[in-house]
Amino acid sequence: NVDALTIDEDGNVGIGTDSPNAPLQIASTNKTIDGTLGGSNLSVYTTDTQAANVGASIGLGGMSTTPAGFEFYGTMAGRKENSTNLDSSGYLAFYTQRVAVGHVERMRITSLGNIGIGEIPRTIGTYKVLDISGSGTAGGYIGFNTGTTSQAEIYSNSTSFEFVAIGNKAIKFYANGGERMVISSAGAIKFT
Repeated sequence: NVDALTIDEDGNVGIGTDSPNAPLQIASTNKTIDGTLGGSNLSVYTTDTQAANVGASIGLGGMSTTPAGFEFYGTMAGRKENSTNLDSSGYLAFYTQRVAVGHVERMRITSLGNIGIGEIPRTIGTYKVLDISGSGTAGGYIGFNTGTTSQAEIYSNSTSFEFVAIGNKAIKFYANGGERMVISSAGAIKFT
């Protein structure tokens, strides 16, 4: 029989385990994720009155200065999207710390499944949205790699939107299950 709570001689705390191997170890059966407080193995929540942008967060960090200068390097937060009573639509936000900038939201996943990197994602009808925003005149960037070797890029800035094949590669366009256009690495365009 396992004790409900164990604190071992090293100060490790075990919940549902008699032999914790970490400062906090929780052992439990699988939980059905259903949005209720009992629907997870670990629940963290706030007791504030319901309102938009209110909800729990978990900060992850360490010592950044000596002596004892602890800071969060990253934070995850589950927040309410609106101030409507009985509407539990929420978002998951990720924050990172950057020197001289502070703790800033970097990515958000909305209740609709839309993702914003560098900005809050838009809602466009029933589409699933991925918004990527840079700062200043820099726009979004997506890189495609094989291991550490860059293969292709899609990016934008204030003056252009670009598809880039790195090296001796063609850019191919497909529609209705077949190849329809090819741009060779030399710039020749072929319609198929």
